[in-house]
Amino acid sequence: MDGNRNGKDTIGNSSNNSNNSSTKSKKTNGQVPLTARSLLDLCNFKRNEGEEETDEESRRLRQLQQWHQCQPEKLARFLVEAADVKSGCYALHWAAGTGFDQAVAFLLDHYHHPEELSVNQLALKPSTGRTPLHYAARNGHLSTSQLLIETYKADPNPKCHKGSVSPMQLAVWQNQLAIVQYLAQANQNSGNPNILLERNDFNCGLQHWIGLIPKHRWLDSINDDNNTNNQSTLCGSGVLPLANYMHEQGGLSYSSTPDNQQNQGHTPLHKAAWGGNVALLQYFCQEHGVYDNVQDASGNYAADLALMGGNTEAHAWLLRHGSRARCESLQVLGFSGEEVITNDEIYARYKVLARKFHPDKLTRDKNMNFGHDKNNDELFMQVKAAYEHLIHHGGVGSQRNPKYEALKMLTQQTTNSSKRENGKEETTSTEDCSLNEDQLFQARILAVISDYGDKGFPICSIARRWNQIWPDQPFPSPVDYIIQVPVVVKQGKKDGSNKILVDNGNEAPATETAIQPLETTMVPKRVRLLKFLKWKCGQVVMFRKIDGVELAFQKTRLPEQYKALTNGSLPTDG
Repeated sequence: MDGNRNGKDTIGNSSNNSNNSSTKSKKTNGQVPLTARSLLDLCNFKRNEGEEETDEESRRLRQLQQWHQCQPEKLARFLVEAADVKSGCYALHWAAGTGFDQAVAFLLDHYHHPEELSVNQLALKPSTGRTPLHYAARNGHLSTSQLLIETYKADPNPKCHKGSVSPMQLAVWQNQLAIVQYLAQANQNSGNPNILLERNDFNCGLQHWIGLIPKHRWLDSINDDNNTNNQSTLCGSGVLPLANYMHEQGGLSYSSTPDNQQNQGHTPLHKAAWGGNVALLQYFCQEHGVYDNVQDASGNYAADLALMGGNTEAHAWLLRHGSRARCESLQVLGFSGEEVITNDEIYARYKVLARKFHPDKLTRDKNMNFGHDKNNDELFMQVKAAYEHLIHHGGVGSQRNPKYEALKMLTQQTTNSSKRENGKEETTSTEDCSLNEDQLFQARILAVISDYGDKGFPICSIARRWNQIWPDQPFPSPVDYIIQVPVVVKQGKKDGSNKILVDNGNEAPATETAIQPLETTMVPKRVRLLKFLKWKCGQVVMFRKIDGVELAFQKTRLPEQYKALTNGSLPTDG
């Protein structure tokens, strides 16, 4: 959704003590010399919204004024040329991102220029195209956002160059309800009433961003009597006021319809599952009638993404409550499927229906000329299956990407085959469809790269994706990237001494004392990831370098046992 999705932006989110950063610079006559670094450090002054001005803040402003009086040209140059190497941001971004309103006002009052220092100043890579408003909104600085838009006429809805991400989207991502409300009003005033319905270049809307709110932002209001220490609710209910506002005021839909899926086929439910927010999942299901019955472009249900993200609680909730399986089984037994039903009630209803439709009873009725409906046998089996699903299996759903299930079956076949080879299990099958260790590796690689279809999967992401899908079968570490290299063993002297190894294909010229080849042998060699993958799965995967990125593609012709991993599950878009 955004090039910087992990919440680790430097501005306003640093764990270091920014209030002491400027004191590290060498002072001259009690003043801090003006350098690119000292200017950025001075503007990196984090303060809480509504907090009174502090002595440190006053000292920094005096320092800024002193630089302005003594070195205005140098200060002006640093404001448009001195960007932070790590974040790509300038001093104005730092001041806005930390809520340092006085510094923002001072810089724009004295140095604002449409072609140089603009209120919409664009950051460099990796924050390409972000404006000061992006950071003020992201970090919840309402007064700074108001200052930028109302006083200095900042664009209320700028889009960064990577993905067209807006300040509104970043505010939702960080659960900044007050900022979202303000930006919605500011954009309406400027002629953009539908900002809550906008999508970025990945076709992600606010309904997708809200599911990715990081856990440390799942907070109740600090004024909540039950949460005086501003502690996380841990269940995610702190995001529900924002979800309600966007739905009620902006008409935002949380449905899983095709028009509500982004480029990878993710619905709002998929994003909430990946983020692990159980309260939001429950809200989508109970308030908006959303169920986990839609697969993304790679064949994943929301439960699959919850599992890949390590969110076991969300995964369990989706299986039990996010599927319609429990509801459907209850309906078979004559319940509406929406009410809370105990196991005792389920058992009582089952006994009634079992007596009614049991084949033995129907046979007796037929002999008594009561008639017999051939569909009654099917009804009995449906009743029995529904009862067993509810009582013995907890009524849970079975959402699972089909290709991962196919691989699971192949793995089980391999395990059973191994047992048979060891004499621990007998088999009556005449066909062995199991895979050996190398074939299982190839099968897993195919399952991973099929997520991207003909666009190719970046090999630098293969290990991470593999570990998300199969955390109990971790991808080999770099020290295990070992291949077998053929070498030729040759004998040096007639007495057979001084054996040497020569790479195959690089034989010594034939002479009177030339050594004669004895045999070819394989020796282990540690290599890089690309060469390791080519050696392990070159039969089923091809590799190409496109725009500097090594990509893996599924080969057109695959062995029969691999086809279940890819058929019908290849995505049609990103």
